Amino acid sequence: MTLETGLFIFKKIWACITAIFWKNKSIVYLNSNKKSFNLEEACRSKCINVKDSKVIVLGKNLPTSYKMYRTHFKKMQYRLFQIKRNLKENIDFTYGGFVSPMFAVFDGMEIGNTTKLDLICYDNNKNSYYSILYSKKSSNSPAEIECGDVLVGNEINIVISSTYKISPSKYNASLKTFEFEELTNNKIDNKYLQKVYQFVESVLVWSQTRNIKRINMYISAKQPVSFVVGTAIEERHPEIIVYEYLNNEYAFSLNLKTFKIAKTI
Repeated sequence: MTLETGLFIFKKIWACITAIFWKNKSIVYLNSNKKSFNLEEACRSKCINVKDSKVIVLGKNLPTSYKMYRTHFKKMQYRLFQIKRNLKENIDFTYGGFVSPMFAVFDGMEIGNTTKLDLICYDNNKNSYYSILYSKKSSNSPAEIECGDVLVGNEINIVISSTYKISPSKYNASLKTFEFEELTNNKIDNKYLQKVYQFVESVLVWSQTRNIKRINMYISAKQPVSFVVGTAIEERHPEIIVYEYLNNEYAFSLNLKTFKIAKTI
């Protein structure tokens, strides 16, 4: 066992031990690394109820470097161990913040099996927070997707263009690419999130029938959308790499199989 592996196991055990003492009716998890989340304002908007809740606010120091991204991710993993230790069907769960899409996808993958949860989002037009009651609806027969041309190789792209259209010049467009390109009208609702989930689920089911080995994922979306993308991802799916757009290029990536952040430039 390597030192890094040993430390990881120790932190996981310690996180679970400290979480035993949580005696709250609900959990509020606010994850940010793009800008700070205003908890007081969200409470005034009645999106969040902190009474009798375990409130986790992550991201006071917003990362600007590769090292800081890695540090933020390690803090996320520690907190997610604690949340999963206490997140049960009878526990209310609220999720929000302003975090990188790749981190929000990871959050969704790790704790998205919750049947019902409140997702907090920000309305830029009204400069106010609002909540979305989200209930995941998986299908035994995912929607059909347009396959188009013949697949070459065992690697594909999934592109989620939600807040803006992602230019094909920003990724390897020579690969088979599945794109969700229904832009939001600023405010997101549960119906829209269901469309996102069904799209991602359908592509992942398709990928398993085509012996796909690697999926490159590019996302322009608000945090609830990225989180819902993550809820569709399971361990049985191919290796998925989510890319981080920073300073007009995809600078970092997060491997959802190995839990490793890498530089891409």
